[in-house]
Amino acid sequence: MLTQGWVGYDWKDVFYPSANPIAYQPETEFTISGTVINAFGGAIEKSKVLVLSTGPFIFKETLTNKEGKFKFNNLFPIDTAIYKLQATNKNGKEFNVGIKMDEVKPPVFLPLSNITPWYVNSDTIRLKNTSTKSAQQKAIANYMGEGNMMKEVTIKEKKIIKGSKNLNGPGEADQIIDEEELKKADKMTLSELLEKRLKGFVVNGLWTRVLPGRGYKTTPLAYTLDSKKIKFVIDGIDLDFYYTGMPARLFYIKNYLDYFTAEDVTGIEVLSSSKYSTKYHVDMARTDNGISHQFFAYIEITTRSKQGPFMKVTPGTYLYKTLPFTLPLQFYSPKYTVKNKTVAMSTDMRSTLHWEPNIMTDKDGKATLSFYSADKPSNYTIFIEGLNSEGEVGYNRQKIKVMVSK
Repeated sequence: MLTQGWVGYDWKDVFYPSANPIAYQPETEFTISGTVINAFGGAIEKSKVLVLSTGPFIFKETLTNKEGKFKFNNLFPIDTAIYKLQATNKNGKEFNVGIKMDEVKPPVFLPLSNITPWYVNSDTIRLKNTSTKSAQQKAIANYMGEGNMMKEVTIKEKKIIKGSKNLNGPGEADQIIDEEELKKADKMTLSELLEKRLKGFVVNGLWTRVLPGRGYKTTPLAYTLDSKKIKFVIDGIDLDFYYTGMPARLFYIKNYLDYFTAEDVTGIEVLSSSKYSTKYHVDMARTDNGISHQFFAYIEITTRSKQGPFMKVTPGTYLYKTLPFTLPLQFYSPKYTVKNKTVAMSTDMRSTLHWEPNIMTDKDGKATLSFYSADKPSNYTIFIEGLNSEGEVGYNRQKIKVMVSK
């Protein structure tokens, strides 16, 4: 048993794992799994489940077991993949069907305490690194640089929303949230997303004023952007076009913003300055019988369906976004190709010079690796750990001395 520190084990969890299933199962391959349920949360047996992906193209189907669970195996792992799943009941209908995915929930770690001094339980490598850090930083601070200074080059790029009905043209807006940013928001509602991501987006309170001889007049809550009322346009359709006066305008709009999620949308464009809102002023005045819109800001929303505010969520569908597949970072070792090194460039005080995780031996059990030492002659400690095909662990520690060749 490999343990460290004071650890307590509840033996019933060890000998009876079925009573408390393992939270994070070992991953031997890339899979997609979940459960098909009805409106009451009950499992649906023998439900047909389809999975579809366009990049790369994947189309598979399977049936759920008696517990309503399904699983797709042997999927090729790709970065930032999006899969669409479709489930039907025993009769092949999408009515009264839902999908609950087995999504990975990251563990919650408690914040580390900094009460313990840095020198308690510190090893010699850490102490050596701490003692030389100040000298390294001082040398870098005194480094004046060398070579020829190049002229500054400013690169400007506009975010383009595909299929947008922006009256100003592609990428012409004060603020733009593109599909890449929306993917990170996952299933966040548009209402939550706008409050979190748009600068100046707030909900104003009630405004009450006294009318002489007629009592009070109250203006209801409204979405505003930098003190301007907001008009929402979804796929080129003004959301106010279908507003009948009931309920209050804020709640009417909020119903739509809470209905759509970030994964239903491919882009959001904000048009608040006169440069980008003028065309909307003219267009809205024509449809609103000449009402002035000069104090309005506009938010153009492009949905995935391109059907405006009429998008209907299909029962039994789920847009699943997997955790990105990434390769581990490689340990960086300087190549020392600079011939005329300055004091700062030659000050190499790294505590760890080389780390290589996957060294495979040949048929004779031998392996070779190489690395650059630091510039100062010194003694180095080498730690080697490994295991064979039968799981037997090996460990070795030895010292080498690096000297200046004469």
